[in-house]
Amino acid sequence: MQLGRSSGKGKKTDAEKQAELQRAEKYPNLATPHRLKGLDNIRVAFVAGGSTAVHALIGDVNGACYTWGRNEKGQLGHGDTQQRNVPTRVAGLDGKFIIKASGGKHHSVVVTKDGQSFGFGLNTMGQLGTGSIRRGKNSPDDIQLAPVKCAVEAATDVACGGDYTLWLVGEGGRVWSAGYPQYGQLGDGDDHMYNAKE
Repeated sequence: MQLGRSSGKGKKTDAEKQAELQRAEKYPNLATPHRLKGLDNIRVAFVAGGSTAVHALIGDVNGACYTWGRNEKGQLGHGDTQQRNVPTRVAGLDGKFIIKASGGKHHSVVVTKDGQSFGFGLNTMGQLGTGSIRRGKNSPDDIQLAPVKCAVEAATDVACGGDYTLWLVGEGGRVWSAGYPQYGQLGDGDDHMYNAKE
């Protein structure tokens, strides 16, 4: 038996319990929801993230978009790969009124009030829906550091998965998809890669 290590049977050692208590005291927001102080002067209209995203997006009532979190593939849209620990306005979307957003594993996509869509981050699987796939071994061409227009018009909503994106388009409720179809998530009945296909 090793001191300070879990027995592997689900019981925590005294050292593990003490470490958890100390962490909870130092960082009380880990388990308890709290208000983000960096947003006190911003009237938020929507919040977004994704199941595999380690970044977050919000839109304010004036149509501005803010992002923060992990950013090694440019998924925050700030033109760089620096992590942001507080909400930061995406300057590349200035002049666009953002109404929806979503985050994938390493990409983000937003929708504007007039139905345009813009993406940023990794695009090796076509998940940004730009009409082209950027592929290489972690070359700079793999990523879009700043927002780029997606090849989808009349979008009203967006949802990003790990390496794919779905758009709700037009009054008729049509769905468009782009990206990696590993488990059929593009919904088209096969496993080929698509980029902005209805």
